[in-house]
Amino acid sequence: MKVNKKQTILITGTSTGIGNTTAIYLAELGYKVYASMRKINSDLFKKYENIIPVELIITDLDSIKKCLTTIEKNNDKIDILINNSGYGELSPFENTNHKEIQSMFDVNLFGMLNLTKALLPGFRKQGHGKIINISSVGGRMSYPFYSIYHSTKWAVEGFSESLYYELAPFNIQVKLIEPGATKSNFFQLPDQSTRKEGIKDYENLINKFKSKSIKTFENAIDPREVSKEIYNAIIDTKGKLRFPVGNNKSKFILFLLKILPNHFFIKFMKKSLEK
Repeated sequence: MKVNKKQTILITGTSTGIGNTTAIYLAELGYKVYASMRKINSDLFKKYENIIPVELIITDLDSIKKCLTTIEKNNDKIDILINNSGYGELSPFENTNHKEIQSMFDVNLFGMLNLTKALLPGFRKQGHGKIINISSVGGRMSYPFYSIYHSTKWAVEGFSESLYYELAPFNIQVKLIEPGATKSNFFQLPDQSTRKEGIKDYENLINKFKSKSIKTFENAIDPREVSKEIYNAIIDTKGKLRFPVGNNKSKFILFLLKILPNHFFIKFMKKSLEK
């Protein structure tokens, strides 16, 4: 399908992982990309004239306003927003403190809400727009020790589905990308769980699950596969909402989630986690 080279995209969290790969992938297809990050690294995209790094602290309302003002001063209007910023952490819920919980919700959810809200008036005025939210397979089902991460992604799913209906009359499309395990900085986080002074009762359980988690990420897909699915969402003309992408294990779990009654799916997951 022919790419609209005049379309302009804003992507959050482009310094590493899915965001970085997607900025490059879409730029190579001819899109103009504003690649946002907390601190601009001009070396990341210096080979690409159509990638413009822009500073954005997603948790800061003033930073969001400043970022959008910078884009406006360049006489650009955003056609597509890709809400990619996010992270996860392996930890028993009982070990987490309020600051850690708030931080993950601020990055994974509230920052996305605030940036989306800031762009909606412009989308309505221009009569079109696309909002692509990076969720997760973990927004449809859950694993132990990722309770806060799953909470944020389930919220992203609910928000996006509601917004999908809400914005349709304005020709503003909403898409959900649902990656399984992906090679990115997320893979490093399980190894950091040992830095916590935690409750001893969880040690054996979390060490066992940590081993499973590391094996899962060893078979993770390349972030470019996610970038390809994001592009599929951009060019979709059928009004599709969800775009899952992952390895065979991720696809199998989503397939079971679709066909099994909930109590059977829970039994399957519980049994697989106990192995």
